[in-house]
Amino acid sequence: GHRNFDLRSGGVAVVPGGDQQFVTVPASGSVNIGALTFAGVLDRLDSINFPRYGYYARGDVYTSTELLGADEPYTRWAALASVPFTWGSHTIDATISGGGKIGADAIPPYDQFPLGGFLRLSGLSPQQLRTDSFVFGRMIYRGRVANLPLFEGIYVGASLEAARLKPLIPIWRGSVVPGYLTVTAGSVFLGVDSP
Repeated sequence: GHRNFDLRSGGVAVVPGGDQQFVTVPASGSVNIGALTFAGVLDRLDSINFPRYGYYARGDVYTSTELLGADEPYTRWAALASVPFTWGSHTIDATISGGGKIGADAIPPYDQFPLGGFLRLSGLSPQQLRTDSFVFGRMIYRGRVANLPLFEGIYVGASLEAARLKPLIPIWRGSVVPGYLTVTAGSVFLGVDSP
């Protein structure tokens, strides 16, 4: 097991807006956090950046509790699994992940799951979307195009990515989102695996 005690500072306020709830961040404020984290990792990948063989799985449960000084009690879970399939110099890397709350207590806005950025909904800004519940899937194709003496490989690649989430701020492309939103994305890239 893993025990984690964490203090962060920051703050949020929720302002009602008709039938919708909109989040504003105050100029100053703080939130006391005290939590336990239970995590497990199984990592058999041959490379952290450009895996070709093996598998990776991770799961965790995070429990914020008033017993450890937290202002807001809640529990959330997250899980991820990834498997690369390789033939010759070509690799397909499949990943699925998800997260959500456990119990009735809402995950506060400052600790919701971020999505956006390269290979986490490419084309969006990093952490552009925040949610308390999501499922994310990604397929990456990588082809090794060169082996150079100073590098472990030069790759070209492309990704297809999709997520189903309930956004913290319920607006997408100028329209109000009444519930869950499906976002698709993709990328084309050149990568260098350096030692």
